[in-house]
Amino acid sequence: MNRKQILAAAAIVLEFGVAWTLGGVFGQSQPNVQVPKFQYDPTFPQPLPEKWAIGAIGGMAVDSHDHIWVLHRPAPLQKNERFAGAAMTPPRAECCIPAPPVLEFDQDGKLLASWGGSGEGYEWPSIEHGIFVDAKDNVWLAGNGDKDAQVLKFTTQGKFLAQFGHQGKSGGSSDTQNLGGPANLTVDSANNELYVADGYKNHRVIVIDTERLTFKRMWGAYGNKPDDKDLGPYNPDSPPVQQFRLPHNVALSKDGFVYVADRPDDRIQVFKRDGTFVREGFIAPRTLLAGSASGLAFSPDQRFLYVIDGANHHVWILLRESLQVVDHIGQQGIFGGSLNVPHALAADSKGNIYVGERNGRSYGQDSSATKTVGFLQGCGVACQFQIDLAVKRPVARKRRKRITAPRPRASGWPPELKKDPCIYNRGAREPNNTRLAKKHLQEVALDRLFRRYDPARRAESLELACPGSAGWPALPDSEKPNPNEEYAIPH
Repeated sequence: MNRKQILAAAAIVLEFGVAWTLGGVFGQSQPNVQVPKFQYDPTFPQPLPEKWAIGAIGGMAVDSHDHIWVLHRPAPLQKNERFAGAAMTPPRAECCIPAPPVLEFDQDGKLLASWGGSGEGYEWPSIEHGIFVDAKDNVWLAGNGDKDAQVLKFTTQGKFLAQFGHQGKSGGSSDTQNLGGPANLTVDSANNELYVADGYKNHRVIVIDTERLTFKRMWGAYGNKPDDKDLGPYNPDSPPVQQFRLPHNVALSKDGFVYVADRPDDRIQVFKRDGTFVREGFIAPRTLLAGSASGLAFSPDQRFLYVIDGANHHVWILLRESLQVVDHIGQQGIFGGSLNVPHALAADSKGNIYVGERNGRSYGQDSSATKTVGFLQGCGVACQFQIDLAVKRPVARKRRKRITAPRPRASGWPPELKKDPCIYNRGAREPNNTRLAKKHLQEVALDRLFRRYDPARRAESLELACPGSAGWPALPDSEKPNPNEEYAIPH
């Protein structure tokens, strides 16, 4: 298959391999440079065996052989009979069984190896987060659970080799023997150094000797000594904070620089390998929520830096040297060509990129494709569907049927309506929105009247329909809906 650009992933609820056809072009400020273009490859990965299902993606990596490594989270699937009924005791469905947490695929999406989980001699993370395969074919992985403070080292066949740090032993950002919710990691094989974005509890980049598994150095934002002071919530109108809020990813360029994604602060910081600060760049800097900088990967020529943004559901394309944003791919959705909380990112030597999602779906790209195709991969069975993003189909309007509410007694409103236990609007999300409140009361009034005059519904409890505090909301009588008027109800 002629794949020029690929993106692949898996989801926490259903196991999808989906992709899109989106291309990038440079802005007017860079007319002589072309941005890489990506299209979805619906064939990656191939269906999994043994009724396996893939959960939320905690990490992705590409090794020196261009094999794609996926670290996912089986535990949430294991606890949910909707998605792992076959794993229940006794089984409650034919499908599905959570796949092992570590999966290795070749370039065609064929599963080559699978392993991982608890074992003798090491502490498997409670929440899988971050994976890297070094040039010596050692597999490094971590986790960001409440007590996770360790990094594990395995062979590519899953044989345990070593561990740095121990669960429940984190001593904060000054601790040189343990981590604190490590988010991701990368290895400088030439210098035998492991770089860890130690960010879910700590606020630092820490460097560890890969052979002796001993501490070498660490730093915080701008190369400062890391600390754990409460920085408060991110404010895009305030000066940048002098420490990392959550260093979520770390990557090494071929020319000797360290790139760190500080997710909640919407920024990428660049350092020399000794921790000397070089520069920073901001991505969608008014993004709040979880932040806009989650994962990092480079183009083969190192000209471009790709950045995963789970809040805006994009893969940003940056000029690596200047950190200038020049384009993005992806948009939020559940259709082919969309992204839903992209979380992990990797790139191979051919320029293909691979994205893992934390929620909802999975995606991939192939520039040889001409239209978007979705690929459902569940329980080892492939089910394909096509979506052409170039065609906008009109949305059919709902037919509306006018229903006249039955006339109440001459005395006016029924007593139960005067003591309606319902709050103004559903969920009280907009307590001051009179329009929503009035619409809600209209629906309540019509429902109550139908209950009163329809014997089949008379026995139903008002409290079952809408439990909550008694009493009318503070709406003037003139604004209360009239149960005698006609209400337009969708048919």
